[in-house]
Amino acid sequence: MRRGGREDGASAVEFALVLPILVLLVFGIITFGIVFARTQGMEAAAREGARTASLGRDVDVGRVEAAVRNTAVPFINTQEDIQVAITPSPPDWCEDTDTLVTVTVSVDPDEYALPIPLFRDITTSYEASGTFRCEAPHE
Repeated sequence: MRRGGREDGASAVEFALVLPILVLLVFGIITFGIVFARTQGMEAAAREGARTASLGRDVDVGRVEAAVRNTAVPFINTQEDIQVAITPSPPDWCEDTDTLVTVTVSVDPDEYALPIPLFRDITTSYEASGTFRCEAPHE
C-alpha cells in the first residue's frame, strides 16, 4: 500500500533544477584553477628574470629573456607569446648596488582569454613583475 500522493519523477525534476548550478560550479572551479596556474607561472617567470638581471652589469637582455621564457608557465602555448620589459632600461640597469631591477612579464589577454559561460566578454590580463636589488657589479 502506498501512502500519500504519487512522487514518480520527483528526483528527475530536482536533478534538472540542480544540474545547471552544479555545472556552473564545476566549470567555475576549473576556470579559476587555470587562471591561478597562469598567474603563479607568470610571477615565477618575472621573479626568475629579475633575479637573473640583478646578477651584474655583464648580464644582457637576451639572458634575462631566456631566463623568463625557460621558466615553465602553465597553459601558455608558446614561450614567444611572453613579453618582457626591464626597468631601468638596459644596459645600465646595475650601475651600483642600490639599483632595483624590475622585470615585468605579460601575455596578450585577447589571445589567452578563457571562454567563461554567460560572461564571454571577460578577459583576464596576465601580468606579473619581480624586483631584486642589484648585486655588486662584476669587475
